[in-house]
Order: sequence, then structure tokens, then C-alpha cells
Amino acid sequence: MDSTMVNEPAWDELLFFAGEGELLPCYLKLRAEIMALFPKSEVVVHKSQISFRCPRPYTWIWTLAKHGSRKAGSPMMLIAFAAPYPVESPLIHARTEPYPGRWTHHVAVRKAENITPELMKLIQASYAFRNTTTNKG
Repeated sequence: MDSTMVNEPAWDELLFFAGEGELLPCYLKLRAEIMALFPKSEVVVHKSQISFRCPRPYTWIWTLAKHGSRKAGSPMMLIAFAAPYPVESPLIHARTEPYPGRWTHHVAVRKAENITPELMKLIQASYAFRNTTTNKG
């Protein structure tokens, strides 16, 4: 199979954004950036989120509509990533510590321009944290 085809979004990824087409450019830019950094990543589409794993999940995507809380005129895609500590950044929308030593952070994006180098550095750090041999989480 042609390697360029492997990195093309699958139909279920595109279908995930049905009714929220305005968020698709955000997702496609993020996906392209992630796959450029980590080409062996697997994209898994669930009912309420999309996850990127290699082999462990390190980035999760979801929308307010998938969780039944979208307000008219406020499309938003949330990008979640993990870290061993609370990250301080103006990009962070919310953070929580679901397990000791594992913080989940959420970044809200509305436009493709919101996919910044700073955000990609946070995702790179999440990849490293989630896929080290000593991390079981």
C-alpha cells in the first residue's frame, strides 16, 4: 500500500465530525502534525472521542457535541494530553489528576490556527510520558 494513503484520514474519522464540519480543518491539521511527528501512530475512533496511540494513547480528541453539551454557535474541539505534573500554559482550558502522577490537560481549539508549535510540544511531551518503559499508566 502507498505510504501516503496510510496517513490519509479514514472515513470513520471524517464521520466523527458529521454535523460539526467547521471543526474538520482543525482536526486535519492536528492529525497531519501528529502523523508527521509520530508516523507509526494508530488513530482509533470511538463513539465519543478519537485517540492517537503508539502503542499507548497519548492524545485524545473530542467535541462538545459528542458529549451533548454544545451550544449553538460555539463549535469547539478539545485536545487532551497527559503529563506527570500539572502543566502551566495559557493554552490549558482545564486539567485534572485522574491517577496519582498522571495529569490530563485539555486544550480548546476552534480554528486550525490554534494548532500551534506550543501545543505540538505538549503533545510530544505526552507521547514521551505515556510511552516510556517505566510508565504503566
